[in-house]
Amino acid sequence: MRKNFLICGLGILIAGTAFALSSDQNVPLTFVADNATCQRQTEETVCTYLGQVHFDQGSSHLSAPKVTVLQKNDKINKVIAEGEGSRYITQLDDGNKTVDASAKQITLYPDDNLMVLSGNAQILEDKNKFTGSYLEYFYGKNTLTK
Repeated sequence: MRKNFLICGLGILIAGTAFALSSDQNVPLTFVADNATCQRQTEETVCTYLGQVHFDQGSSHLSAPKVTVLQKNDKINKVIAEGEGSRYITQLDDGNKTVDASAKQITLYPDDNLMVLSGNAQILEDKNKFTGSYLEYFYGKNTLTK
């Protein structure tokens, strides 16, 4: 059974400061998942969402068979989307560029303005296309490394 959730108080999950339009941070996060579990482990909370997971917040959209969110002190420090068809689409403040990323694993590090893709990685940024088995995309600097 698919479950719909509305989260208003998380602030940033997929719409980190440089990962998306700054206005996205003020929009509630909604997500759909077949299963959701959260466990507090020492100082960190780990939430795992399974089964065609879809996160939406403003212009940002993350979808994957499995998404894991790691929080420390109620601040999200890592989001991992895993499985075939994992995809992250967002619009940036920088000239309204659109970023469309896909890979077997997409890891977002909001504090570092970094997205790491591994396994059939592809990033489309407007008319530019980057592919490889491993890609690192630094949002704040608009730089890409293979």
